[in-house]
Amino acid sequence: MIFRRTRIIAAAAAVAAAVLPLTPLVPASAASADTPLLTCLGAVTQSYDPGLLLTPRTVTFTARVTYSTCVGGTVSTGTQTVTASIVNSCLLNDPFSSNVGLVEWNTGQTSELTTSNVKVISGGQIVVTDTGTVTSGLYAGKKVVQVTTIATPNVLDCVGSGVTSASGVVSLTILPV
Repeated sequence: MIFRRTRIIAAAAAVAAAVLPLTPLVPASAASADTPLLTCLGAVTQSYDPGLLLTPRTVTFTARVTYSTCVGGTVSTGTQTVTASIVNSCLLNDPFSSNVGLVEWNTGQTSELTTSNVKVISGGQIVVTDTGTVTSGLYAGKKVVQVTTIATPNVLDCVGSGVTSASGVVSLTILPV
């Protein structure tokens, strides 16, 4: 009986020794500072008019985002449309480095997002990470991170009238400051 109790105590001590170093020693309020207030997933459709060619030219870029599933907040869906006149090509494919977008939520409320982005092209995908703040409306003053992933254009599609659209997936996270 004593031998069994000793093995149980030793096992519990081993588990505690393994887990305690992984547990952050911060107050609960500080630990929740990175907990998202809202997370949304959805789809994005981008259009270029005129289409993207191999050489840069001025095009009207429009991105239509549909957040089809939102959790953690008071909204469940939303939409956002961003339009800009930019110089772009199939090889450059750089929408812009900063923007202001207005999200319209299913509740009728809005959130204005002001962000700047970083783009990485890898493995046949373009991943754009926008970071910034909600400048007005629902969640004003909070941090925002949006990640958009679309396929890179096929270079053969960049001749003639060019690439006129692209689509992909998007995630939006709103965090406390």
